Amino acid sequence: MSKIITVWGNPNSGKTLFSVKLAKELSKDKNVILVFTDIFTPPLEVVLPFENEHDKSIGKLLEAPILTQEGILKELVLSKNNKNLAFLGFKQGENYTSYAKYNTDRANDLIINLSYLADYIIIDTYSALQSDRLTRSALKLADITFRLCSSDLRAISFFKGVMPLMIEKSFNLERQVKILLKSKSNSPKAIIKNHYGEFKYNLPFTSELESQYEEGFLFEKLALKESKVYIENFNKIIRLITDADIIKDQKKKSMKMLKTLKSREKTSKKSEENINEQVKEKNDISSKKLKEKSHFKLPKLPEIKLRKKKEGFDE
Repeated sequence: MSKIITVWGNPNSGKTLFSVKLAKELSKDKNVILVFTDIFTPPLEVVLPFENEHDKSIGKLLEAPILTQEGILKELVLSKNNKNLAFLGFKQGENYTSYAKYNTDRANDLIINLSYLADYIIIDTYSALQSDRLTRSALKLADITFRLCSSDLRAISFFKGVMPLMIEKSFNLERQVKILLKSKSNSPKAIIKNHYGEFKYNLPFTSELESQYEEGFLFEKLALKESKVYIENFNKIIRLITDADIIKDQKKKSMKMLKTLKSREKTSKKSEENINEQVKEKNDISSKKLKEKSHFKLPKLPEIKLRKKKEGFDE
């Protein structure tokens, strides 16, 4: 199974932008499927404005009587410039009335089936989790969730209202990594720190990134000097994902080696016991034979009578 990465945060925090940059970077040497759950403002044509395969939709999978991996593959939009990257989402013009309602089991099944088709599944979710089953499932099934927090008072207000809805243990808050986004020099730093606490990762505002999003060129490289801090911190996030995967792979290899060694040790011990048993059996047979050979009678020796000499000389 692949690693499921969920991207969630307040409205306009840059979830789609961040998800696309994440998918672009991870797909350099791994297969990635980027999933968009937002049906109210479908981002597929915003991310891929020059693609023609816009008749495909995740909605068909959510309402299908039977969900299969073959069916999922038919609805994937493949990247023309990157053979390791594919997309899945709602198409423009669709809304919550376009398809039949689906249940939580179907949302879970879709994510689990996707996890067998690529190395990474990145799920760009809808902010209002109470309105979207797919978003809730993505948060619960994620190996890691990036919680994007904008550096403004409106974002703080959003989290104050939504976080109490995530008190269930199944939301795995311990797997969520907070990221501060769009921070500017005039951002209310004291208020932000007071509400959010400390941030390990900070992706500051950059006009270059905003231009890429507005013009539909999110897959272009960031090259301007103003984007330097963003790039440095973004690379730290990539290392967080890939290093964790390396450790996970090393643990798997170590467990496999340990299992092999234990198996060999068990076989060796059994073999040693068999050898000892054979040696013991052989010794018992030899001892028995020797004992049988030693059971012979000694010949009876003739009696020798000694004559006593008389004292004195013979006449």
